[in-house]
Amino acid sequence: MSATLTKNISRALTAERFVSSKKKRALISIGNMLVLGFAALVLASYRVQELEALRLRLLGAFLMIASLLLILYLLEAYFRSLEMHAVEECAGGKYSFEALCVLHSDSTHPLRAFLSHELGQLILKRAGIPPRNVSALAREREIKSETPSVMDFEHSASRTEGRVTLGSIASALSDAYPAFAQVLAEHAVTKEEFAGTAEWIERERSYTRRVLRWWSREALARIPGIAKDWAYGGTYTLNRFSFDYSSSASLPFISPRRREREIRALEAILARNREANALLIGASFSQCTDVIKGFAREIAMGAIVPVLEHRRVVILETALLLSSMSERAGFERTLLSILGEAERAGNIILVVDNIAALIDEGARIGADVMNVLERALASQHLHLIACTTGELFRTELASNTALLARMQTVEVRELTESELIALYEERGSAIARSERILFTYPALMALIKSALAFPGDEPAEELIYDRLTELAPWALAKNIRVIGRRECEEFLKEKIGVSIGGGIDSAAQVVNLEALLREQVVGQDEALTAVANAVKRNRADIRNLQRPVGSFLFLGPTGVGKTETAKALARVLAGGEDALTRFDMSEYAGADALERLIGDAGTQRAGELATRLHEHPNSVILLDEFEKASREVHNFFLALLDEGRTADAHGKMMNARNALFIATSNAGADHIWWLTGEGRDIAAERQFIIEGIIHDGIFAPELLNRFDAVVLFKPLSHENRVAIAEKLLSAFAKRLKEKGIGLEINAYLKDRVAKAGEDKAFGARPLNRFIQDFVEQLIAEKMLTGELKPGMTVSFAPSEQNWDEMRVQIQN
Repeated sequence: MSATLTKNISRALTAERFVSSKKKRALISIGNMLVLGFAALVLASYRVQELEALRLRLLGAFLMIASLLLILYLLEAYFRSLEMHAVEECAGGKYSFEALCVLHSDSTHPLRAFLSHELGQLILKRAGIPPRNVSALAREREIKSETPSVMDFEHSASRTEGRVTLGSIASALSDAYPAFAQVLAEHAVTKEEFAGTAEWIERERSYTRRVLRWWSREALARIPGIAKDWAYGGTYTLNRFSFDYSSSASLPFISPRRREREIRALEAILARNREANALLIGASFSQCTDVIKGFAREIAMGAIVPVLEHRRVVILETALLLSSMSERAGFERTLLSILGEAERAGNIILVVDNIAALIDEGARIGADVMNVLERALASQHLHLIACTTGELFRTELASNTALLARMQTVEVRELTESELIALYEERGSAIARSERILFTYPALMALIKSALAFPGDEPAEELIYDRLTELAPWALAKNIRVIGRRECEEFLKEKIGVSIGGGIDSAAQVVNLEALLREQVVGQDEALTAVANAVKRNRADIRNLQRPVGSFLFLGPTGVGKTETAKALARVLAGGEDALTRFDMSEYAGADALERLIGDAGTQRAGELATRLHEHPNSVILLDEFEKASREVHNFFLALLDEGRTADAHGKMMNARNALFIATSNAGADHIWWLTGEGRDIAAERQFIIEGIIHDGIFAPELLNRFDAVVLFKPLSHENRVAIAEKLLSAFAKRLKEKGIGLEINAYLKDRVAKAGEDKAFGARPLNRFIQDFVEQLIAEKMLTGELKPGMTVSFAPSEQNWDEMRVQIQN
């Protein structure tokens, strides 16, 4: 190892190598059991006559073992002291203490050091890889082979972060040792997941050390001071209807630093001299509570501006207050008393957990809550935080100018993926300890990805917490002790009905998608290839989970297979055309177009698209004649296709991240017809066609860029129309066969039907109409007159006078 070690670090590493943490815990556990056992025997010797003669020997053995145990505890305290000093010295250095422990165990071979150390074995277990299998494989493939130099390995490990940590070591191992990378691949663990597992272990050990350091400033800050509240006023009425978040029992000791932006925004607002009031707006009340807890924790730790030091964060439980009051006079008197006590106390930051309910329910009993709050909000001695949700803000508070004039809004954002990982590593470990099961890192990632890919009405962090809480009893019921990715996916499939890896389709269907589409759509091989390739890219588990599973814009003349391709995709990927919902976008060109899609809060009207996505998030959405929709609707889809979700008019989240969007349009049809007439390849002229559409102002370039693929459909040739005619006639022949009548599909019949589709304006659409009006009609007449009976076969031939005129021929 290339690092220069200080005396404290060197001693700590030597001690750690001499007796590992696992061995120390085992020795102390054995010592405790022996001491308790001999203590019980000594006590028993006073009551059991047979043991009386052995009392002195038992007492001597007890004292000897107790002395040895005391020595073990003293050594543990010494080793822990060395470790704490070493960790402090490593804090600003190139290596983390955990990384040094691993590399120091075998300074010549990083992989052997990792596999032999208890931290490496723990990382493998937490990643869902049996350490025994990896160790055997390493001995066979790697230990005997050449190894990269230690300096090269450490340089590789520090390249990404500038520091060597357990995570960077885990990442570098998969780069430096191909056989080890193969082991990870065999267990479906990516390099990033393996590094994330190592970072989880390192964060967990750091958390444990900080808990054990009872003498640290942040630990001592949690101990309530003696009589420090005596200088402030009493809050007797407030105490009846509130909960104090500043009490040490209500705050987490160490938790990931999240909601930093919101906490600092609150700090800036509440530090003002007057009107120091904030309105927290979250997707749910629990998000607001998360910010409040974090803010209270910052105050408890002293990590706050001086003007807010020693403040108590007290939450007024609105539901409790409202349920206790039924008369206006009593309600207003109690609310005034609460606000007055909070103001006179001098150290209260009052949190109203649901300001909209307080105002609305107060109004129901005739109380003017805003009039009561007016003086308190203007006071320089009272700091107030009000909580609400985005939906309640839009429907109840946005028009309350008096309230907004006194309060500054703070929007609570959703946690990022890295913040969610840090949060649920901690909670996952706690649940695993209590239930005696093992959560692997890939399982945790599967839960987080499922919440991001298939969000519900509640925020992602609540969704993950609910699923994590339900996963443990589900696993125990199935006698599962190690929850890996596969077990998590099985649970999620039972829970939400879809596979998190593939969305609405299976892998086999995606692989063969192009062939399956060609069985149903004729003459558009290039277009179907483009669609299939885009779907495969999206389904390879590398797509952006923040967007829909697919979005396509089909451009081309009428009747060339655009809508049929959309139906084929629904049949192949979503199990049938029932999953497809068609929106005729020519109906969404008026002033109320957007309201029809997402609803209208004023009239309580539900949006048509919003309803479909709420009820069937796995839908295939067909936006037919998309170019005819209003510009406002185009802008709405620009945002929806980019983010994958948005709120409807009622504030309820529309989740489109598991939906497939297909927009069809005749835009560019004139260019396509002209290019085809000139004998030019439309695929080669793709840019010319799209630039023409943009030039004509039909679609904005940024909207076109939101689609996964803009697919061009070419006009149908005569051979294509013949093939389509054969498909349609075969479907009709199948229906006739059920009645015992045969239909001979000869070359003349196919050519005659195909000729009906030569109309440039309608494409292949007249084919089906021609079959209905002529082929089916002629056969129906023969059946009604009794000329055509079961067991007979019917065919068509041209009349002698006119080739276009069909003549029916019946054979027994």
